[in-house]
Amino acid sequence: MPADIWVNIDGVNRQYDKGYANIDGTWREISNIWVNINGTWKEISIQAVLSYLGTAPVLSTLKAHAAAATVSNYVLVAGGAGDYITATDTIETYHVPDLVKSTTITISGVHSQGYASLPNHAVFAGGLYNSYRNTTRSTANIYAYNSSLVGSYAGGLSYAKGKMASVVLGNYAIFHQGAYYDTDGWHSSGHTDFLNSSLVKGTPHYTPDGVEGAGGATIGNYAIFAGGNYMNGGSISETKTTVIAYNTSLVKSTLTALPSGAAFMAGASNSSYALMCGGERNSPVYAWNSSLVRTTPSDALVRPWCKGASHEQFAIFSGGTGQDSNYMIISYSDVVYYDTSLVKRTTNMPLNVSYHCTATLGDYIFLIGGWTYDGTGQFGSGIAHKIVYVYTVT
Repeated sequence: MPADIWVNIDGVNRQYDKGYANIDGTWREISNIWVNINGTWKEISIQAVLSYLGTAPVLSTLKAHAAAATVSNYVLVAGGAGDYITATDTIETYHVPDLVKSTTITISGVHSQGYASLPNHAVFAGGLYNSYRNTTRSTANIYAYNSSLVGSYAGGLSYAKGKMASVVLGNYAIFHQGAYYDTDGWHSSGHTDFLNSSLVKGTPHYTPDGVEGAGGATIGNYAIFAGGNYMNGGSISETKTTVIAYNTSLVKSTLTALPSGAAFMAGASNSSYALMCGGERNSPVYAWNSSLVRTTPSDALVRPWCKGASHEQFAIFSGGTGQDSNYMIISYSDVVYYDTSLVKRTTNMPLNVSYHCTATLGDYIFLIGGWTYDGTGQFGSGIAHKIVYVYTVT
């Protein structure tokens, strides 16, 4: 683990994360520090930190279960549900690094959609609309937005669905399985769809025992999907332990199963590990390296229904839900992040929140919208939010 360096500034001890030295009249950032300990020179690494920057301008509409993707210097926040039922019909955009709101784009209302940040496009795929309950319907539409924020129709998924796991691996966006509502209830979808950076669809993969709510993350040359709920016209039939991986040629392999079933795990990656955790059953943290070897960090407490954000330095998990002593549903403000050695650190959001969405653009981490359960009821109680929190990795 890198050493911590602290300096005293005006009587306050502060952690040192970046410094500059004047060399021949030019200020240069310090990348390596050496100290002499008992006659031996030893290198001290400067440790990156996740810092709360503040808030960006609020969303114009309440958004829980929204999706976020990036293109160029923009973060796009699409859809969502403002009252736990009705889908919102806007994409709101933020420019980085000045954090100002830009164009607002009108779309067909949708929530729980797939999302991907391809090199030249922010992509949104599928999703649910109308209601979470008996009138829920799904769409297969894929829309892509370029660096000028101009949208185009990119065809359709192989099946109309929402609640899919979404990752980007190499030149491909992968939208893994998901769920749709039919006249006899919820069904999980067995279709995995691929879209390349030229917005050309690849051949979808199908399995008859597909799931909703798989966890998804990437590491090296692999995209990993784990767990999920199998549903066939009603309540959950089985919570799966299955773990699969796709390589950059979209060849599928099956990995060692999870020790117990898990669904709706959050996924995030740093440069050394793909991590998943949380979910409906408060799953432990699972970490896979680039050789697809799985480990479980010993210091691994993350809230159910948290959300993941990826950065080369940290895999970041935020928010989530749980129950208080009276079995009422509550939301949490935890922000938990793991470095490339799987060392865990924690901080907090200013607000307890769940069902938010996240985006990473450079060293900026966005935690957007969401829902707060206040401990006075069960699912469906509480309020949605317009807030946008921004963190930086320095």
